[in-house]
Amino acid sequence: MPRRQPELVIPDSTIGHGRAARLTLGGMLLAYVPFLAYVAVVSTPAYVKFPLLSVFVAPAVLTSLALALLFSARAARVTAWLVVAVLGVWLAENMASILWYLVDWEVRQGAALKTAIFSAIGQSGSRAPYWFAVLFPIVIAAAYLHISKGHDDAKR
Repeated sequence: MPRRQPELVIPDSTIGHGRAARLTLGGMLLAYVPFLAYVAVVSTPAYVKFPLLSVFVAPAVLTSLALALLFSARAARVTAWLVVAVLGVWLAENMASILWYLVDWEVRQGAALKTAIFSAIGQSGSRAPYWFAVLFPIVIAAAYLHISKGHDDAKR
């Protein structure tokens, strides 16, 4: 009697391409870590709650994702969730603290609250490139989660 193959079989070429893509992405993110570290130092103001924590957390979390991508697909999914959560909170806290500081400054100068908010948004525009640089690994991690979910479903 011939041996029956399972219905959901992933060809070897697909597995090889997925692994190569994961290793490439891990290498690229590992190369991005020094740039993110620079962005973390430049974009973190001294008046946030924990400035040293803010400076070291972002590069450490991205490094862990890059290494997880290089070593294991399962570890990469878990670490990608960590990157989305930690960098998302860090970015939100960084943006909020800067905007709040600028709003507070405008209010102390005598501006109305509505005017102060719009003025703070306008003044924070110079930090947008740094915020986009932090948003980049968040988007990459979320895209990896989305793409790898399809691969995990196909394996089941």
